[in-house]
Parts: sequence; structure tokens; C-alpha cells
Amino acid sequence: MTYSGDGNYTQPNAAVILQTVLAATTATLTSTLNPSTPADAVTFTATLDTGGGFATGSIEFRDGPTVLGTAPVFGTVAGLVVNNLTVGDHPITADYSGDGTYAPSSATMTQTVAQVATTTTLAVSPVSGTPSTSFDLLATVRPANGAGDPPGTVTFTADGQPAGTVTVVNGFASLSLGTLPIGTHPVTATYDGDTAFLG
Repeated sequence: MTYSGDGNYTQPNAAVILQTVLAATTATLTSTLNPSTPADAVTFTATLDTGGGFATGSIEFRDGPTVLGTAPVFGTVAGLVVNNLTVGDHPITADYSGDGTYAPSSATMTQTVAQVATTTTLAVSPVSGTPSTSFDLLATVRPANGAGDPPGTVTFTADGQPAGTVTVVNGFASLSLGTLPIGTHPVTATYDGDTAFLG
């Protein structure tokens, strides 16, 4: 812009404004496993639709207000691996910072983390005896996905009555039941579950 002057102001002035126009981007966000469990490593992938060009900059991934991490954009994609999500629904956001050519954008999704299913088996030793025989119970608790040893407790019952509650250690819980009268006695072991594992 150039001022040409008038009767009062004769000295021309010029001003230059540089207007930068950034190309729009559209971000999408996906997960490799949804729903997942607390034991799973989940990869979040943010993809930018730039209209055909390659972008630079970075993408910040958040779980609500909590920053999970930041990853650089390679072409039009950035990814982040997360393995510490707790049970529940997580609002995940990917924020693209933009660069000298492409404008910022963001995308959201909900990542659901569910409790891990478990199986419990019970062994009794010996399986039969006399009124003077002492019986030992051994419960084995295993996660359905095979990842880790479920913590928590196992509750044993005999003849429908509580026999004891024992802490699970390395997937096992044992209890000495003692002697029983003559007859058939139903014995059960129930894994009580915890925040990450279903009973």
C-alpha cells in the first residue's frame, strides 16, 4: 500500500503486509485395539488429509487433559503407543500443531478399556478319604488373554459355607480344608476379581 501525498502531506509512505494463507487439514484418529484391556499395548494413529501434500510438525496425544505424548508427523501420519490405560472410557484427542504450509487440526475418539476375563480351576488333594483325612485346596487363576497374574483373593466354600479367603500369589491360592464328615461335599473356589481383572 502506497500513500501518494496531498496538499498538507507531501512525503509518500508505503506499508507492506505479508498475509500467509495456510492449507486446511483434516485429522482422523484410530486405535489398533478398541476395546482393549489394561494389559494391552494400544497404538493411536493420527492421519492428516492435506489434499495431497506432505506435512511436518508434530501431533500431541491426550487422554482428556492428560498428555500421553507427542509424535512427529511423517508425511501425513503420526503414531503413539500407550500401555498404561486404566479400565474405563478414555476421551483421546490428537492435536496437529501445523507448520508453515498446513493449518492445525484435531481429532477425537473414545478408547474403551475393559477388565480382563479370567478362568479359575480347583484341585483337591486327596480327592477322597476318611473322616480323619485332611484335604488341601489349590485354586489356579489365569487371565483369558494370558497376560500377567491376576492379583486379589480367592474365596473357598465347602458345603456352601465359607472356608476361607486367600490372597492370590503368582496365580495360585491354597487352603487347608481340614477333615470332613462322611459324605459328598461340594467345594468351590471363587476368584473375587480386582479393578483390572474380572472375577
